[in-house]
Amino acid sequence: MAVTRGPNDNSPFKQIIDDYISYKRSLGYKADNHYWKAYQCLYRFLSGYTVSTPPVLTSEMVNAYIFQGKGKNKARTIHNRMSIIRQLALFMNLTNPGNFVFPKERIIRIPKDDFTPYVFTHEEVRKLDEGFQQLEKQAWSPFKHLVFTMLFRVLYCTGLRLSEALNLKLEDVDLDNGLLLIKKPKNNHDRQVPMSLSLWKEMKQYYSDMQFRDGHSVFLFPSPRKNHYESSSIVGTFKQIYRYCGIRTEKGSLPRVHDLRYANLPSFQTFRNKFFLLL
Repeated sequence: MAVTRGPNDNSPFKQIIDDYISYKRSLGYKADNHYWKAYQCLYRFLSGYTVSTPPVLTSEMVNAYIFQGKGKNKARTIHNRMSIIRQLALFMNLTNPGNFVFPKERIIRIPKDDFTPYVFTHEEVRKLDEGFQQLEKQAWSPFKHLVFTMLFRVLYCTGLRLSEALNLKLEDVDLDNGLLLIKKPKNNHDRQVPMSLSLWKEMKQYYSDMQFRDGHSVFLFPSPRKNHYESSSIVGTFKQIYRYCGIRTEKGSLPRVHDLRYANLPSFQTFRNKFFLLL
């Protein structure tokens, strides 16, 4: 099996992976952006091989993909690769038997996550809100401080997942009734999330400040290019603000963006709902 140097844009694996993702979606699976990106990484790896048409996954290719990285990958990364390429091989065998299917019993097991979430104190939340408001205005991103401040408030006050918040479009915000419509979330069931009175008031002000009436974006939290931000960019800025505010876990690491969801703990609900009235 010959291997080329670098990705081949004409590789037959591209159409196969596109067909596989469409197939999964037709079965009702979400197959969201993260899912698509995982298979794009697989495509870039496989496109380095010169193959026949239709292509066949060999054990050499499968194992090379799974165990790339010279042993430096985490167990979860290897587990994910095993599952990803196994599912693709099973799909390919539906129309072209002979692809190597990584044995299910060889997929490594990942222990349940025993990660303890970081629960922010009331004072830390105030510091974070002030920190986001102080993000520097830049010519290429004049609304960044507004977007990140409001995104932080929505995540903290509603318990939305980061992906759910970033995918919100203006049409998903019922500004008259104070509701957010979450479409195609993790469980694939749309739902409405009510905003507290204080958050609702802040959202109306945000609309005015962002000049949405001029139609310069379809997303509630637009990037400078007017589409929505990527999660990686959001995480980077949140960590910047965590450092600025001096907020770290007991182990010395920075909290996760996901930890903001734990503001929904019962002891925090009253404070969360009233917090922005105190600003």
